[in-house]
Amino acid sequence: MKRLLTLLLVAAVLLSLVPLSAVSSVLVQHRVALPLVQGGKGFEPKYLQSPGWDPTVKARLNEMFDLYGKGSRTYNENDRPYAVFDFDNTTSILDVEEILIIYQVDHLRFAIHPDEMYEVLCTGVPNPETPMPNWKTQTGVPLSVSTVAHDAANAYKVLYDAGYVSIDGVDAATRAIYQATDEWKDFSSKIRWLYEAINDSYSADVGYPWITYLFTGMTPAQVNDLATDSHVYNFELSKDPAQWKSVAMALPSDGYVSLAGPLPISYKNGTTISPELKELYAALDYNGIDVWINSASYIDVIEAIAYQPEIFGLVGVDGVVAMTNKLVGGVYDNAYDYDLHPQTQAVGKSLTIDKIIRPLYHNRGPILGAMDSQGDFNFCTEYADTAVGLILNRQRSDDIAMLSAAAIYQKNHNVTVAQAVAAGDTLYLLQGRNENGGWLLPQPESINLGKTSAALFSAKGQQWYDQLVAGTSIRDLINHNTRLGAAYIGYKTRVQTQHLKSPGWDPTVKARLNEMFDLYGKASPSYTHDTRPYAVFDFDNTTSILDVEEILIIYQVDHLRFAIHPDEMYEVLCTGVPNPETPMPNWKTQTGVPLSVSTVAHDAANAYKVLYDAGYVSIDGVDAATRAIYQATDEWKDFSSKIRWLYEAINDSYSADVGYPWITYLFTGMTPAQVNDLATDSHVYNFELSKDPAQWKSVAMALPSDGYVSLAGPLPISYKNGTTISPELKELYAALDYNGIDVWINSASYIDVIEAIAYQPEIFGLVGVDGVVAMTNKLVGGVYDNAYDYDLHPQTQAVGKSLTIDKIIRPLYHNRGPILGAMDSQGDFNFCTEYADTAVGLILNRQRSDDIAMLSAAAIYQKNHNVTVAQAVAAGDTLYLLQGRNENGGWLLPQPESINLGKTSAALFSAKGQQWYDQLVAGTSIRNLINHNTRLGAAYIGYKTR
Repeated sequence: MKRLLTLLLVAAVLLSLVPLSAVSSVLVQHRVALPLVQGGKGFEPKYLQSPGWDPTVKARLNEMFDLYGKGSRTYNENDRPYAVFDFDNTTSILDVEEILIIYQVDHLRFAIHPDEMYEVLCTGVPNPETPMPNWKTQTGVPLSVSTVAHDAANAYKVLYDAGYVSIDGVDAATRAIYQATDEWKDFSSKIRWLYEAINDSYSADVGYPWITYLFTGMTPAQVNDLATDSHVYNFELSKDPAQWKSVAMALPSDGYVSLAGPLPISYKNGTTISPELKELYAALDYNGIDVWINSASYIDVIEAIAYQPEIFGLVGVDGVVAMTNKLVGGVYDNAYDYDLHPQTQAVGKSLTIDKIIRPLYHNRGPILGAMDSQGDFNFCTEYADTAVGLILNRQRSDDIAMLSAAAIYQKNHNVTVAQAVAAGDTLYLLQGRNENGGWLLPQPESINLGKTSAALFSAKGQQWYDQLVAGTSIRDLINHNTRLGAAYIGYKTRVQTQHLKSPGWDPTVKARLNEMFDLYGKASPSYTHDTRPYAVFDFDNTTSILDVEEILIIYQVDHLRFAIHPDEMYEVLCTGVPNPETPMPNWKTQTGVPLSVSTVAHDAANAYKVLYDAGYVSIDGVDAATRAIYQATDEWKDFSSKIRWLYEAINDSYSADVGYPWITYLFTGMTPAQVNDLATDSHVYNFELSKDPAQWKSVAMALPSDGYVSLAGPLPISYKNGTTISPELKELYAALDYNGIDVWINSASYIDVIEAIAYQPEIFGLVGVDGVVAMTNKLVGGVYDNAYDYDLHPQTQAVGKSLTIDKIIRPLYHNRGPILGAMDSQGDFNFCTEYADTAVGLILNRQRSDDIAMLSAAAIYQKNHNVTVAQAVAAGDTLYLLQGRNENGGWLLPQPESINLGKTSAALFSAKGQQWYDQLVAGTSIRNLINHNTRLGAAYIGYKTR
């Protein structure tokens, strides 16, 4: 049932990727495991509730919390997602820095000496003496920045000399005196006029920093204090809806003499942060999604709000990047600090994310970008990782109009976040607001300042919407129509390959896997989400070091966690074994008599009945004290040792299609959830135990006393203790996921045993699993039967792994094979050699003598000839990579040689591997070596033929 719910959750994603028939097939076969996209254990997401949200915006943001927040089964605390917000007109309604200029000139809070004011006002302006055609005197003469700056500087000198200018401001009575003077009126109106004129007449990289130079001479703390005072004053004032209006600035009297004369100018009054935006910040924080502000306002102006939640109520800000000037002697200079990061406007916002923020998040881009205007267009469209773009609607005619049109088009087609991401798009959301009072509206339409009716689009926005309706894709609309032209790097193209860095990798293996990411990952020019590649991993002894299911048998018998009735145990233990009464020549009593499966199964079943009747057997296990009691009995020792003995004997004496499913029949009578719980408990216990290198050893199982009577007598047997997933394999899974390469596990272990690790990254740290196919028995009445489910797929061992890929996985990827196959032994040989699409084969070296020995030989031959992935693929080969490890402690070694359990020295090949290597050196091709020497003979379809 869990996996059925899982598939229903991801059905929308699948529908956008593959034909309906293929999806239906997977849904019907509901025991194919795909990862949950929501509902992490023990965590209840916090959803948006406020009535001011547009219902679609609210629903999709809440969906985003499910998909990416810490309630998601794929959430990893060490790889947290993050959101990036613009501030002015996005987080806030209207502009906190523009209103701060008014507050600053109202209070004359400056640290600039009068002799420096003219220079400060002309800083960064190219040719400030050149008249600006659109900005004129009242008699129609074009004005230059220089002329108006002279006027402002002259008036400022009078005010400064009179003692009215102060960093901390003066009392209200003094303020009333100077605000009545012509000098103050000329100074204040011309500062505002210069701000408007420069931003209109010059590029943004001139206009945006210009306003910040008014903080010249102040310390960061002084700017923060000024900003705090302005915010407190204006947020309080803005609680009165009547304050939200355009205000004309006072002008000097007719007799006042200046170069430019009086220059009428106004500003937009009112600013606040809506309850809904505060709620969104808090919900992101609660749901484990970090929040950054990326603002074209000044750093201290934004930090004054962001880092004082006790005053302004904005909770959950993890960082701020914003415009910042150089510090000289502890005070700000009138020079932008490009050594810190680019200007945080336009593409500079993306470049600053790349420099400052992305390195903190494994080079991932933001999952959410929040915006209002052209300056936010780059960072809200360029990142491949961005799932949602939130637009605060201002009916813009710039490039944000395209995104607004996309939002309404997606809304009208009921596109979800999951569907947009699956289609390779960002889901854009358009949120309305009322600027006449400062609140959100539960609709996409907004009422702009001074207007009385709501509107959805500018004329430009309607034009773009009509193009989408006519069939233009969002990608093409943006890429072909942005006003940025060739300077725009492209929709969802800003992605940086995440490379492997861990020192445990063999250097060649690391380099070639990183090359694979460059060639096939989402930073590759040829990458598309719709045709994204995928990798397939074996699990035991490949993803894990040693075998998680073998160690689970030990855990299961140690804890007697079974659901099998004693009357059925003998039948279960003989399930699938041909002629179980026939003795196995290599498996004998201590006196040398060959034993049959039937004989030993009778002993195990008899001992199990005694334990069961005594109340020791339980699906959930018993307490430690009770466990100590039964583990001292001869019955438990006989049962546990003979279960292990049967596992070894059956796998040695019969074919893999008998031995591999046999172990899974021990789950008979359990529900999938019960097997998952058993497996989780085993993995947690054994992974923790295996942190001690001394635990990695061969352990002899306890045997019953000499007086204990059984058909076979005591049968000495041991098992390999220790299991873990190395940091390097976790890194590889995460890097594949980040680089846009899907990851599937194809295991001969049981489905719930692997799922328990694959879909609990919060416990086991394995991130990025997109699906699991593994051994699965039939469900009868909701519990597992002792019968393999061939209706679902073949056994996932040997050629069955390839056949299962063909049936379950390939249809999801336009029938392509995997680009990477990861393996350790014969059971993986087929799927790691047969696919024409496979570029890389990763071998975890166990010095095998089976067919994997040929691939190990190929790996070293290719390594010694410096063959790259690109060269191997061009030659029609797979590039094989041999990775060493130490089984005595469970870690990788930065070399191809491995140290096997119980050994003290590393080795490269088995004798068979050396034989195959010598043939390659003698001139045999990899293709001929494999095709002519595989132990599979005529049953093998051929190297790279599938």
